[in-house]
Amino acid sequence: ASLDEAYARVESRVAVIVLTQFIKTFLVSSFMLLLFQWLVNRHLETMSSFARRLAPERLDEPLALDRAAPARADELDEVVQAINEMRTNLQKSYRDLKAHQLTLEQDIEAATRHLQRAHDDLARHTQELEGRNRELREFNSIVSHDLKAPLRGIIGFGQLLEEGDFDDSQRA
Repeated sequence: ASLDEAYARVESRVAVIVLTQFIKTFLVSSFMLLLFQWLVNRHLETMSSFARRLAPERLDEPLALDRAAPARADELDEVVQAINEMRTNLQKSYRDLKAHQLTLEQDIEAATRHLQRAHDDLARHTQELEGRNRELREFNSIVSHDLKAPLRGIIGFGQLLEEGDFDDSQRA
């Protein structure tokens, strides 16, 4: 009976020890989880929210975490610094892009004006050439008519002379 009682006491003590160890481990784990949530997760959520809101019109707002400045920079500070550097680079790139866009728009407007002037000049020259072509056709028609009439007379006299019975004195 004394051995059975010893086993019963050992079993009850093991049960108490296991239960107390379980409760202690649960409490320590919960505390560590809350501590991690307070020290890290809330800042990660702030960074995530900042990244989602990042847009060209909101590049002036730097990322800042709601916490006391640590004695020396830690990993969160490095991530914040990297994100702010990225934001600054994006801001500069966006300004450069807008400047290039403006320059390109001005170049396109100048080229369009130049092409419009060239088109207008071409249209004017085309009309001038078409008018000159009409004048040349009219001149050609007049010259052709004016040259054909005397030539017909000369040809006619030549045929009369060839076909006619003329003696040498009459032909001269």
